[in-house]
Amino acid sequence: MKKELSFLCSQSLLLLAVGCTPSASDLETPQTPAVVIDQTGNVEDAIACIFRQRIETIRGDVTAGTAFSARLPQSDRKVIVTAIHLLGPAGGLSSQVSAVEISNVVETVSIFRITGDEQEQSFPAMPCQLAGAAPFPESSTNGDVLVFAVPDGTALDAIEFSTEPLQPGDPVWLAAHVIGGAPEGQFLHQGRFLGIDDDGYFKMEFLNAQLDLRATSGAPSSIRAGMSWL
Repeated sequence: MKKELSFLCSQSLLLLAVGCTPSASDLETPQTPAVVIDQTGNVEDAIACIFRQRIETIRGDVTAGTAFSARLPQSDRKVIVTAIHLLGPAGGLSSQVSAVEISNVVETVSIFRITGDEQEQSFPAMPCQLAGAAPFPESSTNGDVLVFAVPDGTALDAIEFSTEPLQPGDPVWLAAHVIGGAPEGQFLHQGRFLGIDDDGYFKMEFLNAQLDLRATSGAPSSIRAGMSWL
């Protein structure tokens, strides 16, 4: 079996979110490839934008997965991005919250840097409705994307999105804390883009085939400078 990625595509936003069924060195995800880079093009700086999260809902709290902060294209507006499927059994809830239910179910979003060097930041949930978004593995035109607006004036580093398509062999880095297979404190995990298979699945391969990708759902993949961005 191959590790699966849930690839996210939302109108002018393009981003990657990692899925949750790891078992080998390859990763695959449906839909169209794109790239996430940080504002300076330095993949190291992206670490400041990666978070553990607590999402408080009327059905219980979700502390699973990963989130990241980003700036919307051609805008100063910042958002928190994670994966919809975490609002369900994958995140400890009894049933899956659908995309259309999010605004009525989620109350508060709290984030904590994966480096553990900063206190919690919390704000009222302001979900952005993305037409066609749905929890993985449901069929979706906009992927397994959950986006929350960040209140204006919030001090928060943010990465930028790029629409430059990946080419086979391009280097990529998963920016996340993994629960196994890498040294403690390592938050960047290098791989390469392999291409798209006949079924339309996006394929990646990590240099370290021992990575345990559980709890990385919602994390971005980054590349270094040289890509065009919105």
